Amino acid sequence: MSIDDPRVQCEFMRKVINDEDVVLKSDGSTKRTYTYISDAVNGIFYAILKGTENVYNVADKNAVISIKELAELTIRASDKTKSKLVFQIQEQKGWTNVPPKIMNCDRLESLGWKPRTTVQNGIKKMMNSFLIREERCK
Repeated sequence: MSIDDPRVQCEFMRKVINDEDVVLKSDGSTKRTYTYISDAVNGIFYAILKGTENVYNVADKNAVISIKELAELTIRASDKTKSKLVFQIQEQKGWTNVPPKIMNCDRLESLGWKPRTTVQNGIKKMMNSFLIREERCK
């Protein structure tokens, strides 16, 4: 992923690296599943090499967290940041809180696959990767 990626995890990371506040425009309760890239790639190889079905979900069912939790973990991943979590909740127009999108990965796990990187460690690895790239570009 690029630090300029518009997705929420990169936006939070960019804000923390730049010592800017992480601003949520909702209560942050929407939940999603986050799977670290090495676990996802490993899961794909498990499906290709050991699987007999056509479809497998690759997801870390232990990494279902809210947007608010993701923001808090990203801020805590940096011991140098001055970033804070700030809420600027606006009136919702035309949409409601989306239910969690949690994939069932039992079929893949039955092949022996399991994720190895926790959300906390994945965020730390991602931050280190962005910081290393930033240093190389200076």
